[in-house]
Amino acid sequence: MSLDDERMNERSEEPARLVVVLVNDLFFAVKIGNELKALGLEPKPARNLDQFVTLLHERDPVLAIIDAGMPLDWDRIAALRSDPSTADIPIIAFGPHKAVEALRAAKAAGVTRIVSNHLLHDELPSLVARYVRRPE
Repeated sequence: MSLDDERMNERSEEPARLVVVLVNDLFFAVKIGNELKALGLEPKPARNLDQFVTLLHERDPVLAIIDAGMPLDWDRIAALRSDPSTADIPIIAFGPHKAVEALRAAKAAGVTRIVSNHLLHDELPSLVARYVRRPE
């Protein structure tokens, strides 16, 4: 086996650094996905809140990103924060700065960090670096 083959095997045995993403806006979904891939992470889009919750329970992601600008059941997000199997998964919520009620609801649900669309757009790599869950 060549050195390149050995390196490829080592990489394939590394756990996927999965990021679950629930985003309603196609522009942001593509941007987030591309930036996460560039950072060596695997974006996993969720189609809806049910799938988002399921993925957090089943896939053990290192981070979750959620669009606070879409209609959400914030009580379900709060339940994720209090569930021992998902409580340590950092969640970044973003939304338009004018969506004050949604951003307040995200805060009340215990989201790790809340940012405006603009900040997410400009600083996603640094946000990911700060909040991604590190391997133990």
